[in-house]
Amino acid sequence: MSIERKPKVQGYKANFTTSRRGLFAAAAVFAAMVSTRKAHAFARPPWERPRGGGGAQCLVRGTHVLTPRGEIKVEELTIGDLVNTIDGTAKPIKWIGRRSYGHVSMEMLPIKIARSALGHLIPRTDLYVSPLHALYIDGILVPARNLVNGRSITHCSSVDFDTVDYFHVELEAHDVIFTEGAPTETLLVGCRRAFDNWPEDAAGCVGDAQFMQQYAPRLPANSSAAFCSRLRSAVSPLIDIRQPGDGIWERLAERAEMRIAA
Repeated sequence: MSIERKPKVQGYKANFTTSRRGLFAAAAVFAAMVSTRKAHAFARPPWERPRGGGGAQCLVRGTHVLTPRGEIKVEELTIGDLVNTIDGTAKPIKWIGRRSYGHVSMEMLPIKIARSALGHLIPRTDLYVSPLHALYIDGILVPARNLVNGRSITHCSSVDFDTVDYFHVELEAHDVIFTEGAPTETLLVGCRRAFDNWPEDAAGCVGDAQFMQQYAPRLPANSSAAFCSRLRSAVSPLIDIRQPGDGIWERLAERAEMRIAA
C-alpha cells in the first residue's frame, strides 16, 4: 500500500544546504534512470516481475538476524527457528527463500547501509540488502534504494559484487525483524516463485492474487518517485511540499555529512 497523501514534514527547517543536496541527489537519480534504461521495471510490483527479474526484497549472505539465541547469519537459519520482531516477541520462520545471481545486473546489486547510518550503531555494522528491501523508519517502510545518498548509503558496484546470494525469511505475517541491528521487513509476498528454491515447497505457495497485508505504509520504489522526492527537497526553501519520506532522506543525508565533517 503506497502512501497517497502525506502531511508536510514537521520539525525540519528547510535551508539552501537542503536545496543543494536535493539537486545533486536528483541529478544522480536521473543519471541512473538514463544509464540503466530500466527505470520502468522498478515501477512494477515485485510479484509482477518475471522470474529472475529482481523482484522480492532480500538480505545478502552473511547478514546477521537477531534471534532469542543471539545473532545468526541468515543462511544458517532454518524453518521453525524463532526470530525477534519489533513488537518484542519472537516468531517462527515459516519459509526461507534463496536465490543466486552471477554477473549481477545494476538493478540487483546490493545497497550498502554503512554502520551507524540510521542512528548510533544502527546498523551495528555495514548492512547489505537488495534495492527493494525496506527498512522500517518513522513508522514507514522505506525501500533501501530510496535512501541512497552517496555517503552513508550507497549502491554497490560490480567491483564489489560479481556474484551475489540473496536470502529472505517469511513469517506468518509481514513483520519487522532486526538485521545487523537495523529494523527491516520480512518477506512480503506470499508466493515464493521469485526464489530459486520455490519448487521445494510449491504446494504451500499461495495464489498470485493473494498477498500479505503490509506491516506499515510503504514508499513507492520506482525511480521517478525517488527523483520527485529529491526535487521536493531541492525546492523546499522556496516552497515546502515535502512528504515524510523526503524528510527521512534529508535527515540521514545530513547525518552522513555531519559524521564526515566530524
